[in-house]
Amino acid sequence: MPPDPLPAASGTLPGPIRDALAEILLDRLALVVTDPRLPDNPIIHASPGFTALTGYDEAEVLGRNCRFLQGAGTDVAAVDRVRSAIRDGRAVTVDLVNYRKNGEPFGNRLRIDPVHADGQLRCLLGVLHELPPPGSVVEDGRDMLLRDLRHRVNGAMQLVMSLLRIRMARSQDPAVVEALSDALEQLEAVMLVSLMEAADRVDSTTGVQMAYLKRYAARAANRLELRVPEVLPRATGGKGEAHKMEAIDAARVLGADVAYLDPPYNQHSYLGNYHVWESLVVWDKPEVYGVACKRADCVSRRSVFNSRPRALGALREVIRAIDARALVVSFSDEGFVSREDMEGMLREWAGKRGGGVVRTVAVPSKRYVGAKIGIHNQRGERVGKVSHVTNTEFVFTCVREASRLCVA
Repeated sequence: MPPDPLPAASGTLPGPIRDALAEILLDRLALVVTDPRLPDNPIIHASPGFTALTGYDEAEVLGRNCRFLQGAGTDVAAVDRVRSAIRDGRAVTVDLVNYRKNGEPFGNRLRIDPVHADGQLRCLLGVLHELPPPGSVVEDGRDMLLRDLRHRVNGAMQLVMSLLRIRMARSQDPAVVEALSDALEQLEAVMLVSLMEAADRVDSTTGVQMAYLKRYAARAANRLELRVPEVLPRATGGKGEAHKMEAIDAARVLGADVAYLDPPYNQHSYLGNYHVWESLVVWDKPEVYGVACKRADCVSRRSVFNSRPRALGALREVIRAIDARALVVSFSDEGFVSREDMEGMLREWAGKRGGGVVRTVAVPSKRYVGAKIGIHNQRGERVGKVSHVTNTEFVFTCVREASRLCVA
């Protein structure tokens, strides 16, 4: 006997599924949920994002098949692919032309995923993504990258997370709830790393060197490919933690066996160089500027470590506040702080904690890729000559005397 169907025209899903979708699938995401077990596979839920995209209110679409979005320009072959996938119970992604309530056509990249619970098909989740009109100005590569990432990942990732949350809601066993909660956290971390690695395979996400050339590398045209990243075993000390804090605040409140500092060397900010990663982690869609499409807040979020007059004092303040048995600092001979000043700050840090030994390792290194590419003008033409293509990277270490005795 088939399970009871989902309500066909109430606009409300059963408790656990509705709660999971409401919490996780963002309202701004254009999505519909249909029940393929009911006659004509009717819509049983439409998000605010769907109504905003199509112009139809939810009450106008509940109980109807999605074919009302089709029109004269809709590709019959694409529709057949969707029907075939629904019939076979598999996921599908197609590009087709749909029509808003006012009759205006729009390009739609439609993703449909079957949703199973307790081993049975419960519903179909359809995510609509509006495509730019033919002949329109092409979006910047990084903007397209983020849009594509959202479209391709949100459905799959959030669907899995929804099912985990559903299981959590149904379970009465605290141990099971705790285990599923931990699985959710791990899934988010794995998916984030997968996104970052996928982005870096199609274009550089560290640095802005392509902006100097005024064009993107050939690999930027490659399709994004999500892969399961290599996951390290959990450390014996427990799960790692990420804290979004200013360096001085973190130094004052966090303690560690080993503290590692990798401060900016000069005027080049980490936010400016790693702005793509920032957008992936924060998962926003910021205003951007320039050929490299940097985040607009790269201008407003200034760091004292990128200021020549203030960098030495700011770094000294952080080092003085660190509570650790050992301290490791990486820096460069092109930085605002000299080797002598850095070693002096570490000796001061150790001296106030019972003494310790400061050691420095100098490593010859190639300069960043921009030095290899060369100097270019605003038209992407090579001008001038790079002064040098190598520098020296320093690794400074300091172990407190008491810690050295404990180790011995």
